[in-house]
Amino acid sequence: WLFLLGSPDTGKTTDAELFTRWIWGLEENSTSGASLQTLSRIGQKASRWTFANLVNEASTLFKNTPHSDEVREMLRQTWDGTIAREIRKNTGERIVELAGATFIFTANENPIFYPADAKRIEIIKYNPKARVTREEKLIFEKKFNPEKNPFLRILEERFSNGLRKT
Repeated sequence: WLFLLGSPDTGKTTDAELFTRWIWGLEENSTSGASLQTLSRIGQKASRWTFANLVNEASTLFKNTPHSDEVREMLRQTWDGTIAREIRKNTGERIVELAGATFIFTANENPIFYPADAKRIEIIKYNPKARVTREEKLIFEKKFNPEKNPFLRILEERFSNGLRKT
C-alpha cells in the first residue's frame, strides 16, 4: 500500500487521485482518516470494492489512541488476507466483511508506524520545497479534467464502463 507523506500543497492527494479517480475512472472516493477510526468503518471501506481507496490525513489512524491497536490489527488483516473482520451476532449469525480493496494514504505529518505496519506500506516522501501554487493547481486541473478536456472525456467513456461500481 502507498503512504504519501509531505507538506500541504505538494501534490499528494492529486497523485493519489490519479490512481483512484483518473486512471480507473472512479467517482470521488476519498475519505478522511478521522472518519475511519472505527472497525466498522474500515471494514465497510475495505469490503466496498477491489479498487484503491484514498484516505487523506491518515496519520490519525496510526496515532496512539484507545482503539489504535484494534485499528492497526484490522488494517493488517486487510493487508495480509481476504477478510477484514468477522462479526458474530447474539443470534449466532456470522457476518464477514471481505478485504478486497487496497488503500492509498496521504498525510502532512509523520505517522507512528510499528514494525509490523512499516513492512506493509511503501512510504513516498514529498519534498517540502516542491509546493504547488494555486495557479499551478488550476492549470493542472483544467488540463486533466475529463469534463474540460475532450481527449480525456473520450478515454473516460471508452474505459470506464466496466470499471465503475454498479
